[in-house]
Amino acid sequence: MTPRKILPVILLLFLLYSAYGRGLDEIKRSGKIYVAFTTDDLKNINYDLALEFARYLNVEMIEVVIDWEEAFMKDGAIPEGMETDPELSYTPDALKKSDIICSTFTIIEWRRKLFGFAETLQSAELMLIHKNEELPRDFKDLAGKKVAFMGATTFEQHLEEINRSVGGGIGMVPTRSSAETQRLIENGKVFGIILDADEALNFNAGSGQKYKIAFPISDVTRTAWAVNKNNPLIQEVENFFETIASNGVLDEIFHRKFKITYSSYLDRLNRSLKLVRYTRDLEEILASGKIVVALRDRNFIYRENGQKQFMHALAEEFADYLGVSLEFVITPYFGKYWETREGKVHRDSSYTPEWFNYFDLACEVIAPLDWRTNKVNLIPIYPSAYTVVAKKETEIRSMDDLRRLRGVTERETIYEDILRQNGISNYYDDQINHHIPDVAAGKADYTIIYNAFYELSPYPDLEVKLELGQLDVSWALRKDQPELQKEVEKFISRSREQGLIKILLKALRGSTLQTPEAFLHSYYESFQTGQLPYVNYGADDGLPQEDVFSIHQDRKGYLWFGTNSGAVRYNGREMVVFNHDQGLPGNSVRDIRQDSSGLMYFATTGGIAKFFGDTTVEILMEGTSFNEVFIDSRNRKWFTGVDGLYLEDVAGEVKHMNQTYPILPQVIYHVTEDRQSGLIFLATVMGIYMFDPQQGAMTRLSDTDCYSLYIDANDSIWMSTVEGLFITHLKDLRNARDVPVAQNLNQRLHCPADIISEITTNNYGSIWLVTDSKIYQVISTDQEPVVYEQEIGIKNNKILSFLIDREDNIWIGFSGGLQRLTNRRGLRNFYPGLIDSYIYSVFQDPYDRIWITSDNGIFYFQHDRLIHFPAPAGTGNKKYTGTLLSDGHILLASSEGLYEISSRTLGITRHNQFGQIAQSLENIFVTSRGEIFLLTGINGIIYYFPDFHSKPLQLKNRFTSNIFQLIELNDRVIGGNSSGVVVFNGETFELLEETHCNVWSLYKDEDRVWVGTDCGIGLVREGRFDQLELSGFDRDLVIKSIIPAKNRNYLWLGTNKGFSHFNTRTKEFEFTINAKDGLSGDEITPGGLFIDRNDLLWVGTYHG
Repeated sequence: MTPRKILPVILLLFLLYSAYGRGLDEIKRSGKIYVAFTTDDLKNINYDLALEFARYLNVEMIEVVIDWEEAFMKDGAIPEGMETDPELSYTPDALKKSDIICSTFTIIEWRRKLFGFAETLQSAELMLIHKNEELPRDFKDLAGKKVAFMGATTFEQHLEEINRSVGGGIGMVPTRSSAETQRLIENGKVFGIILDADEALNFNAGSGQKYKIAFPISDVTRTAWAVNKNNPLIQEVENFFETIASNGVLDEIFHRKFKITYSSYLDRLNRSLKLVRYTRDLEEILASGKIVVALRDRNFIYRENGQKQFMHALAEEFADYLGVSLEFVITPYFGKYWETREGKVHRDSSYTPEWFNYFDLACEVIAPLDWRTNKVNLIPIYPSAYTVVAKKETEIRSMDDLRRLRGVTERETIYEDILRQNGISNYYDDQINHHIPDVAAGKADYTIIYNAFYELSPYPDLEVKLELGQLDVSWALRKDQPELQKEVEKFISRSREQGLIKILLKALRGSTLQTPEAFLHSYYESFQTGQLPYVNYGADDGLPQEDVFSIHQDRKGYLWFGTNSGAVRYNGREMVVFNHDQGLPGNSVRDIRQDSSGLMYFATTGGIAKFFGDTTVEILMEGTSFNEVFIDSRNRKWFTGVDGLYLEDVAGEVKHMNQTYPILPQVIYHVTEDRQSGLIFLATVMGIYMFDPQQGAMTRLSDTDCYSLYIDANDSIWMSTVEGLFITHLKDLRNARDVPVAQNLNQRLHCPADIISEITTNNYGSIWLVTDSKIYQVISTDQEPVVYEQEIGIKNNKILSFLIDREDNIWIGFSGGLQRLTNRRGLRNFYPGLIDSYIYSVFQDPYDRIWITSDNGIFYFQHDRLIHFPAPAGTGNKKYTGTLLSDGHILLASSEGLYEISSRTLGITRHNQFGQIAQSLENIFVTSRGEIFLLTGINGIIYYFPDFHSKPLQLKNRFTSNIFQLIELNDRVIGGNSSGVVVFNGETFELLEETHCNVWSLYKDEDRVWVGTDCGIGLVREGRFDQLELSGFDRDLVIKSIIPAKNRNYLWLGTNKGFSHFNTRTKEFEFTINAKDGLSGDEITPGGLFIDRNDLLWVGTYHG
């Protein structure tokens, strides 16, 4: 009897703790994730982020409320020695009833015994000041000001360090609590207060944004969520944060919570006022892991709020190129770059200006003048010209005309030099940010600038009057930094060759539609070819019918599809259909939208259905067929259908607009809104109409049949008409000047005048044009668009609908099903129909051909064409491996022989035919002495050639089995297998160092060797394999390939579970890409990773 009574208790305990230790796959199978929160977390941003993470996984979030101490408890108590006992390790109670603790953890070394940490947001100790106060330019500006902080904390320690660094003078006001600290600034008793980042953000949001972040007083760190150690969920969380940071969702969540975007918050964190003297070159910069650059707060260089400027973005690119983080100091005025310690500028003297001792590199717009190059070294970035700018009506034909006018300039600039050299003295001095506004306002008659094409774009009444000469806009650094200078020059030269500088100039001229960061993202993607990874959905996957008329993503992240047999809701795992049974007035659903309250609107052939909670709650205009729903910024609903246009106002009253405004035609294709003015624009069969809701006025603006409209961020309106695609400024269209000023984009973009049914945008600011057979992505109005068509993986069916979701996936509805194209991190499938096989090697020859050897033969890719390279004459073998020789020739090997191919002529220069058929080959390795090793992997044989023409020597013992890669280190050939690290002794392989893990891969990084195993990644310094430093992780992970990333503090790791970006400083995975992201297979081959000269990563799997 006793067991029967106990059994239910045992089952209950099992159910209660079934979440403990669950991996990602189990969470997804269950459809639920158990998330532990403290009561504070339920009110802070962790809750919003966790909810978004559950949506990202397409699972339901189950809240588990805990006390903070419970996160560290074992069986209800905190063990003695938790922080100090290195042998103490256990699973905390909180993780026995949850999958993850979504709280703000600081990563401390002793905590790693208890948790696996998934890094989330950046954080620091912050100074808050009132929003009306001027931001301190440096710590000296705090002299004489009171700053409050909670005493006996690191706040006090860090502020005291700052106070000492400026010689004292800061009014230190310690308090007993954060609440007391906050009251002091609320009552105006102090200039600023110090709080932790999350506390500062919450306090400011709760105060109605009365304050602003001045700067951090501590180092910037990352907070984390906690899971079980070695749980793959860690990588998924970090992938999630990278995804939402790149697609704008994190900015949205952050802004919703704190009224500041995460990007702007990061800019604040990276703004350093801690003036540390730096007299260092490249080696010290790399060792520190950060580069400090100088920027000015002005257009094109840096803006504290708003869009990231180009020099800031380019500086970030350079930091990424070096593999370090970016920190910056703000230069208060241009003349400070040239001042001595006493604040004087001596043009005729050679000295290092004082300000250059507080950063590594000035990422600026500096003109190369002789007196400047006597002081610092300048590195040209791009060409520009000096220009005189004035109002259009101001008459300026020569420099002499400036004598009767009043100008504005800045001291110690080239602009002032030009005026002085021409004997002009009627000007005044002001900060450069004021020059253009002063001319526009009439305060000054003219100014002299360069980058006029960029600076003038917001000022249509100004124009360039004179061009005064050419210059190379330059960055600057001290003369004692030769190695850094070489690296900057290499970066700029490489950027010019690859087109980055050209892309930059194009963007400066205002022809790009994207933000600087997005434009750089698109620049790197422009090198890519191949098909977007895709998934097709049809009737077998849950669609009730395969005409997909509309696609919509709701506020919870679910996808909705409108078909001829109802509306479909998709949560990433299953599709649920809603039709007549749920009260829809018609099963054919042509459009789906959601309003600000969460109410869904379905446009059907039988009326408009209002839908909430899985059921229809109201039907409008039953019996009338509708095609489109548009919800404007004031939550009004506009419906277009066979009877024209209907409007439902915020009170729920419905009006037939065609009856009220008889000038409207019945055929209305599209509705859009100018969100700045609230004006509504209609694309109709009789042209474009504008409705002013304030005045109740309907105006016809054009008479050309128009199918779709889009208003972009630059206040231009895109118009798809029967005559083609046009663009014009919105104000010109409103003034009925559309025909004379509208530009035909078909000619500019070199795309056919197809009917464009939809014009939309994505998170990066590109414009997307949808036709019935192709989709065009417009990055810039003066370059050809990216075309999405059958060649890159789109189905060859009529396109009915289109959506880019919050993760930047592309959804296309066809007459014949649905397709999702994955655009994660620019991943492309390379000719999957031709190279669907095991990849042995990928390499690049001197003529920029990318060579691929595989089970299906040899291929090379050049000029956007994949060429099948014929097997050497007399061989019928398809299986080849290959490598690039030191002289630039190509070496190919099969089981029948060795073949050296001229990279210039592609002819065979020499060959070595084998007398005996060899085992199947896995890899090839050539030493600096010309020795050749052919590896057979699991077959256990290595074929050794002392030179090219030698007969192969067959090496086989227990140390030659399972060797997939070799490296050369200190004139020795080294490999690895199940025994450990092995070495070639001139005759055969012998054991160099035994390991308890199987060694799969090796990568030589200067004097270090990275070792890939099946139980972690190891690091060997100075050839001491007996002192292997192993960083362990999930034992199911096998590291089969290692290569360096573009960022030198990272490696790319090819594994049996996809490929990963590995941080060599933190020994952690930043993100992983696998088959779920569209990779052709999870298993990366030993020779399958390669980075080409355009920094594109090529990934070879077992399936292409």
